[in-house]
Amino acid sequence: MADDARHGSNAVEVTHHFNAKNAKLIALIIVVGFLVYHGLIHVTYGIDSCKWLLSDGRFQGYQVWQPYGCMMHSYTKIDTRMCMRYIAYWGAKNHIVFIGDSRLRYIYYKLVNTIRSKEEKEDEPAHKDLHFSDPDIRWNLDFLWHPMVNTSMYEVFEKWLHEEPKKRPKVIIVGSGTWSIKVFNGSMEAVENYRTNMTRLMPYLDQLGKKSKVLWMLQEPVNEDKLSRNRKMITNDQIKLYNSIAIEVLQYSSVQMWSSARMICLGVIDEMEDGLHAGNVALNYYVQILLNMYCNDHMNYNDGTCCSSPESVTTLQIITFLAFGVCIILAIAVMIHRKCKPRKIQKLGMLDGALSCKAQDPNQNSYHELVTSLARLGLIMAYFYLCDRTNFFMKENKYYTHLTFFIPFAYVFALGLFFSEESQHTQVLHRDQTDETKGWMQLIILIYHMTGASQVLFRMNLLVVVLCLSMNRPYQFYYFVPLVSFWYAVSYVTMVIIPQVTNSSAEANPLQYLYMVLKFVVLFSIVTVLYMSEVFFEKIFVTRPWKALFVTTDDSIKEWWFRWKIDRYSVASGMLLAFAYHLLRQYRIIDDNNHSNLFSRGLSLTATLVSFIGLGIYATFAFLCRNKPECNEIHPYISFVPILSFIVLHNISGLLRTRYSTFFAWFGKISLELFIAQYHIWLAADTHGVLVLVPSYPVLNVIITTFIFVCIAHEVHHITRILVKYAIPNDWRYLVRNVVVFFLILVPIGFHDGMF
Repeated sequence: MADDARHGSNAVEVTHHFNAKNAKLIALIIVVGFLVYHGLIHVTYGIDSCKWLLSDGRFQGYQVWQPYGCMMHSYTKIDTRMCMRYIAYWGAKNHIVFIGDSRLRYIYYKLVNTIRSKEEKEDEPAHKDLHFSDPDIRWNLDFLWHPMVNTSMYEVFEKWLHEEPKKRPKVIIVGSGTWSIKVFNGSMEAVENYRTNMTRLMPYLDQLGKKSKVLWMLQEPVNEDKLSRNRKMITNDQIKLYNSIAIEVLQYSSVQMWSSARMICLGVIDEMEDGLHAGNVALNYYVQILLNMYCNDHMNYNDGTCCSSPESVTTLQIITFLAFGVCIILAIAVMIHRKCKPRKIQKLGMLDGALSCKAQDPNQNSYHELVTSLARLGLIMAYFYLCDRTNFFMKENKYYTHLTFFIPFAYVFALGLFFSEESQHTQVLHRDQTDETKGWMQLIILIYHMTGASQVLFRMNLLVVVLCLSMNRPYQFYYFVPLVSFWYAVSYVTMVIIPQVTNSSAEANPLQYLYMVLKFVVLFSIVTVLYMSEVFFEKIFVTRPWKALFVTTDDSIKEWWFRWKIDRYSVASGMLLAFAYHLLRQYRIIDDNNHSNLFSRGLSLTATLVSFIGLGIYATFAFLCRNKPECNEIHPYISFVPILSFIVLHNISGLLRTRYSTFFAWFGKISLELFIAQYHIWLAADTHGVLVLVPSYPVLNVIITTFIFVCIAHEVHHITRILVKYAIPNDWRYLVRNVVVFFLILVPIGFHDGMF
């Protein structure tokens, strides 16, 4: 007994010390540590993500190449031509030259076929210069046959150095080594000649590298088992020796070393058909690396952060962060003042005890709480900005495998079942149950994304509004909150418009329930009319000043139209279900004020069977429906089936109705903050990638970023609960004042297209 009591007290002690407050303190320490760590990385190795793209990376998922610390966009033929046309539009000449042996010729052909409209096979003689041009996009691509580092290669670079800048190539890719090994049969004398010639070539490369982008491509490994007899002297040991010389000679020059190609080839070395030349997978990645290096800074794709500069700061962002800066300064001043004042109060309190009591000014405490809450929110927004609007922290592409999705899913589900207890509530869809549902739904959404009343409105929109101002994103970017806010407003208006129906008035006159039925008919009719006439829909939602709430950065309403129509009947169906539930309780058809079943045994079994059939039908539909547009068209009419089936199964039994998962319910309470915050501090590049605090260790990185992400979401939830009482005060005069100030700030922003 004593041991049990001691273990129990130890458990209580651990719980007492490790709580949400201490977890957030640990998260803050971790964030500060990573700020220092990444700051040292940038000071030591620089902040140029092009070096990361060209130097390092790894394969993940199903042979997906991930550059070190940045995201690589997958360029299609259309994307590539668009990039070249954009560069040509601004007066630049698209000119890329490959200099080397047949290995670089293979890359040349792959890049040519990425540009031209019809892919063609190699038909030119092997050992000669090649040229391709496309006048439409002012594109010139050359391959110069210089398989060895010798006088002929010097002459090419010397010629470019004496030409006008406009005539020089924009990008030069050089590589040599295997031909020398083959010609001289892998002799050490050839190695020394290579060192001498590289030393002579280095000044030319260095001078040209200051005016054009020059890449030295390190030699890829060979598959020695597949080499023909006349290439057997080309061994990986020889290649390593030649690469080490190139690195040694060029390490202090302006030439950039392209070493990631060697790592890619090593990962797919079995695809080499002849043992010497890279296979199709490797060639595809070589070309993608070159296009990301060449185009990303011009095209600004969200999933292409390699070689891309961060977006410029807008005036609105500067004003927002200046306001937060003022709040932070005021918070520091208030904290210093509060620390100094108790000493004075303590001295005065010795003379007059009344002064000590009088010193506790509630207005002063309120001011302190408001200012410090805004200051904390400002610091959190600064972290958001640093994560997703700068290149300070690294970002990587998302990738999917069955294991990466189902293992976290199973783990979270097991935790949810383990942390379960009995609720004090017995009603259908009580608060604990709805929090639980929101929690597990939100966690599933997070796993999927990691792998693809006035106070209510204020709390829902505060974080989104602040993020719009801080991150320079439109309101529609955070589509979930606009949808919820819109349908909440629709629900509220539906209920308050005349004739109003209340519980007491309906009890006095049951015919008033007919008014509710008519309201539902009108609501369903309006939604149907808006859906059937897209032109009418656009005329309503593109009217100023609320136009800015429904359009995206390209001034398009298509995103809002898509999100609105896919669940257009869900809210009305939910209201209808709530109305039906109220009538069932009102007329004693169901009784959920106890722990027993909602219906009789026979009816409960029937309802359970029907619910399982409903879930099975919807699952079958989801499995068999392969055409996404057609699925989206059918979904609004049957989306209520799985929802209603789940509600019945979870509530018809008294045992299941009163049991809930505290684990899921805890996350359900901060589900809104989790959904919004994931865009910038858990994922990256507006959900197109993954934030990387711990490079090269993806599992550890997910654990740390998730811990920080959850702590910040919990803190934002806490801050919004504090701020809501100041934004929506009980005194109607202060409420009117706040509403006026709010509209004075937001209406000008709303009239300025593309800002909010």
